[in-house]
Amino acid sequence: RGRGMRISRRDAIKFGALAVGVAVVGVPKRYYGEDVVRPAVILLDGKDIAKNLIWFEPEGRGPAETGFPLDAEYQNTGVTFMRSAWEDSDAVFVGFKGGDSRVSHSQLDLGTFVFDALGYRWATDLGKDDYNLPGYFGANRWDYYRMRTESHNTLLINDENQPPEAKAGISKFVSRPDRAFAIANLSDGYPMMSSVRRGVVLVDRTHLLVQDEVESGEPADVLWGMLTPGDVKLDGASAVLTQGDTHVMARILEPDGAVFETLDANPEPPQAQNPGITKLVVRLPGPITSERIAVVFTPYRSGEPVSEFSEGIKPLSAWD
Repeated sequence: RGRGMRISRRDAIKFGALAVGVAVVGVPKRYYGEDVVRPAVILLDGKDIAKNLIWFEPEGRGPAETGFPLDAEYQNTGVTFMRSAWEDSDAVFVGFKGGDSRVSHSQLDLGTFVFDALGYRWATDLGKDDYNLPGYFGANRWDYYRMRTESHNTLLINDENQPPEAKAGISKFVSRPDRAFAIANLSDGYPMMSSVRRGVVLVDRTHLLVQDEVESGEPADVLWGMLTPGDVKLDGASAVLTQGDTHVMARILEPDGAVFETLDANPEPPQAQNPGITKLVVRLPGPITSERIAVVFTPYRSGEPVSEFSEGIKPLSAWD
């Protein structure tokens, strides 16, 4: 996934390690056979971990040769994955989660996603903070930035955390050659709202569309947010993210009047700092009772045209 990264959630770290080797090499090999070995070796490769040798399987076949599906849904954990290709460092990869915030080491991140393209991660997760912070696994946990809803790639409503007891399931998942999508019902994470749903779709295996539909009986302040390691150049309802000679064009398709802004992603010490990370947000014109927020991301290289996103926006209930 990009430059060897995987989806981070809960108190995870960003890169592969020995524990990953045990989980995705040893266990699958034991229960599913030899063909699932090489992907984990690829994930671990280049991280200077001597114990890679323990897991190295020269006879293992890679996922492309084996015919692994490009997309997968895991209902029990509320997680989905979508990609444009296997064994291609330039491939587009999306990880999207509902989940259950009651699980150990959870963060208040229902609806978050990660996004890789052209060898870089563009929407990221910060992972864990210092376990020795006061009350990290107790009364203070939800006060720390990396645990809070505001530090994740999801909606922040009325500047409130999602409830620690909230959970969200994947209500629909579709995988086809030209597209894949997942829809999650996030309403349990926003008790002040009557309904919150998020859909994530990989269109033409190139464009990532993130679409939210929110309903409330009372006006609510809704802030769409995403953490990115890219340099950000703002231009109203569009923004260009840059890493090296690669870019992602971000565009707000709905609602009219919404604009991109950036916020600082560094909390007060002694919490971990996040150098090089920018919080990209969608600022709505004002409080809402019913709204649809649609943001599309298109990766491209310097000197190349940005491919057109021509698909119209339609309600999540009409996605098929």
